[in-house]
Amino acid sequence: MSAAATTIQLKRNRSRRALDIAEFDGGRAGAGQASIVGGREAGRPGTGTHVNLQHVLYDVEQLSSLKGFGLYAGYFAFFFGLFMYRFDILDSQSTLQWYNEAIQSQYDLVADDTSPWCADIVPGVTLDCYTDYGDMGNNDDLEHFVTQDIAKYVQGVREYCPSCELAIIVADQDLTIVPAGRVICSDFEIGVSAKRYTRGRVTSYSSRDCTAEDEKWRQNPHADGFPCCENNVLRLASLVLKTSYALGGADQQPLAELLDAANVKKAVKEYVVTVLESLEAVAQVVVRRESHMIRMAYAAFWIDSKCVPGCIDASRKYWSRKFSDNDLTETALIVFAILFFCLSVVHDFHALGSSCLSPKDVGKRLGTVYGVLFWVPSIILPWWVNVIQISQPLNALPTIIVAIELIMFVRLFAEGDALPPFRLITRTLANAWKTLFSFCIAMATTICVFGGMSAQLSGQFDGTHSPYGGAWSATFDVVVQGAPLDGDNFVVNPGASLLMYYVLNLFLFLILAQFFIAILVDAFDQTRQAEIESLKDRQLPPGFITRATEQTYVEVFKCYVEFFGAYYIYGRPSLKVQRELTSAQRKVEAARKATALACGECYEPSAMMVSNSQLKAQVGLFTAAKLLRLYGAQVAAGKEAQVEQFLISLAVLPDIKNAAPAPEGSGETGSGIKLHVGDGAVAPRPSPPAPPASTGGLSSPGIVRTPSASERRRRTLGTPPMGEAGGGQEQNETEDESQYPQVPVVRATVRRRQERRAATEAETYGVPPAADGTGDDGLSR
Repeated sequence: MSAAATTIQLKRNRSRRALDIAEFDGGRAGAGQASIVGGREAGRPGTGTHVNLQHVLYDVEQLSSLKGFGLYAGYFAFFFGLFMYRFDILDSQSTLQWYNEAIQSQYDLVADDTSPWCADIVPGVTLDCYTDYGDMGNNDDLEHFVTQDIAKYVQGVREYCPSCELAIIVADQDLTIVPAGRVICSDFEIGVSAKRYTRGRVTSYSSRDCTAEDEKWRQNPHADGFPCCENNVLRLASLVLKTSYALGGADQQPLAELLDAANVKKAVKEYVVTVLESLEAVAQVVVRRESHMIRMAYAAFWIDSKCVPGCIDASRKYWSRKFSDNDLTETALIVFAILFFCLSVVHDFHALGSSCLSPKDVGKRLGTVYGVLFWVPSIILPWWVNVIQISQPLNALPTIIVAIELIMFVRLFAEGDALPPFRLITRTLANAWKTLFSFCIAMATTICVFGGMSAQLSGQFDGTHSPYGGAWSATFDVVVQGAPLDGDNFVVNPGASLLMYYVLNLFLFLILAQFFIAILVDAFDQTRQAEIESLKDRQLPPGFITRATEQTYVEVFKCYVEFFGAYYIYGRPSLKVQRELTSAQRKVEAARKATALACGECYEPSAMMVSNSQLKAQVGLFTAAKLLRLYGAQVAAGKEAQVEQFLISLAVLPDIKNAAPAPEGSGETGSGIKLHVGDGAVAPRPSPPAPPASTGGLSSPGIVRTPSASERRRRTLGTPPMGEAGGGQEQNETEDESQYPQVPVVRATVRRRQERRAATEAETYGVPPAADGTGDDGLSR
């Protein structure tokens, strides 16, 4: 055998014997305590009732998570409903529909083409045709819109809805703070001088006496006031006055001077140029119908003010609101949103308190990507936007609200981990996000490169690939649904376009998109396997028989009411119960991990069975009685050796976190686990203390050692110990061998890993694998 093979053989001997002879130091455990091997009670297996600690803690945590999900879902629902109501989503569409019909009814013909097409349809007759605002392409069209079209819009609304009120403003601001100098006309009080009262977020706009207000403004036109929108002459005079005042003119001018044709034409030209330079709306028409308000912002900007100053790009934007003097619906939505928000925050702090985390660990949890980007913003931003929403531009406010709702929805989706149907999805995304993030960076870089290539080939004549933002979006669309085999680029440059068609579909659609799917599928498989393993750990391990009693519907309902209403569970405050169970579980895991690390093995979670007496000491008599009734199980006859690996003792678990490091070379870990490892041979071990005669053959309550492999083999064969002829039979008569726990059953995954390692070593170094059921030294295991 080669030197490398010999080294492998010795290492295998050490690792396997280390698992057999790991034990607590006798001085650490103290008298009257059972020894622990990896968080496992090494004394005689209990014959009473046991409870799977992981199953109990899982159910309690699921109940807490379900409550957290319900509270945050309620908060999200009322916040979402509040802005759905404020934005008047249900009725704004109908208002906008009849508004469009009303303004088109004032024209002879309605067409989507330009005015010349309409004018030549009847020879010799000039028709007044409706031109869609989006089709306007130069300054003259805007001037015609300001002087003629808006008047027709107002007249059409009056005919369709006589009770509706209008306002025309030029500021993209909330109506409660818009200055009077930016209001052209209004049929109701508006702006900082409005006669209104405010109750919370509800604002009432009182109607104006248009006859009196118009006459007052006619007698004294001034920039700090405005007429009603009914009179087109006064509306045009107000526009001229406020344009002149904005450009440095007087704030008061005679009405005759304002209505002079030359002054009107000059003021309108200056007004259009000012609006185009400031990127503000040409006009914002506000229609008020009872408690509904809708605003149409007619915006425009120069395509290239330097080279082609006459060409413009016109567009429309919409805004809607709902208000009422005594809006009980909005008040109720606000109250319930605040209520669920407070309850949700209280529950979040309760969950942090029950998790037994130190302040440092809490800071680490809040400092994660999820905590920084979603958890903390979902608490702060909704109320921040309620404070600053009045000062935000009306066009930007819906975007801000939607962004906040997206953040809140991500958190709601994460809270859905409490529901089994969503758990696989949320945990799959949690497991895959790092890989997806790295992949998205690579994908974005690839799309940038291919988007630039497409822009170089067809960006000059194809609007889809120009400017570069359009090319990037078109290339990203290839990842989703593939590249099309048509377009203007195939007519102008067919060869290069066909090449890009194949390249884009091959690299982006067939390769890049499939990698994205593969990452999610792989994360889903890992998550599903982890869920299966977690389910196995929560179930009763082999060798136990359930003694649990199924709850009645009344008991289940009472349990939910106590926990959801008062944070009470199993007769005690849920905070204490969760902290005690969580602390016990972490101590057992720490002890088992320390043992696995010291023995050179990988830690694998398994069931944690707690006895009746230890459960009473941990959570109290009343709570323990309820847990035993709901989760109790007993060891099946003849299965004591099989279940020994799952039994734990909560009373003697070492404090792994605060354990002092062991001296170097002492063979002892910081958790108090002492290892006796030699070079291929088992180190001598102290003999167990002799049992007193009064115990009836039972071992003393002191430290119980784990028998070595040779001793277990000797007892199996029935041979006496070395140096004691015939001592085996005599010892069997006076000593109960059940005081020595059997070797824990090796999990299937560990066994398969050992078999694969042995096969690899045999193939590489010529080391023959050990026979089934024996170790590397040939002894039975």
